[in-house]
Amino acid sequence: MFRDPSAGAYFGPAEPIDISQRYLVRLVSITDEGVSKYAKDPVKPEHSLKWIWRVADAETRTPLLDLEGNVWEMWTWTSDKTGKGNGKTAKARNYMEALSGRPLEDEEVKQVHPNQLIDKIAVCTFDEEEKEDGSRKLVILRLHPYKTTEAPAPVEAPAPVSKPAAAPKQSPPMQQAAAVAGASAEAPW
Repeated sequence: MFRDPSAGAYFGPAEPIDISQRYLVRLVSITDEGVSKYAKDPVKPEHSLKWIWRVADAETRTPLLDLEGNVWEMWTWTSDKTGKGNGKTAKARNYMEALSGRPLEDEEVKQVHPNQLIDKIAVCTFDEEEKEDGSRKLVILRLHPYKTTEAPAPVEAPAPVSKPAAAPKQSPPMQQAAAVAGASAEAPW
């Protein structure tokens, strides 16, 4: 009557996602999974891309954990389409722009290599969709660029020294630089 436990598992976070809240997502990897099963063009078929994300609470920056206490990873799939027009934006392009921190021109999109997006952070809103079997699944509704809201503290001119000193890792300029780079040394997730 019941399936063997190894035949299926729960892949969500230990605590439910509140779809009314925003979360931070950090891209762990992008993989080309080959020709999409939904491809319609036999001459130049679209490919399916698998995106793996780590998710954290936007306010506390605490990573969400799975049932075993590991950092939870969410997997999403998109096509490799990156078009934009008629009020619509391809999902892969939305991901690229959010991770890049700004809208991209078509020529810029052509220059983006997937490795440039790894470890970048975006703000995420989630939703639930109904699957064919009637169950519900969590999906990324939209990604937005991640921008820090903290204004950097004023920097006082240092006393003259013979050799310039490196800024401490936790100084406001270094924190701002990490935020601009799209990664944070303090986030273990």
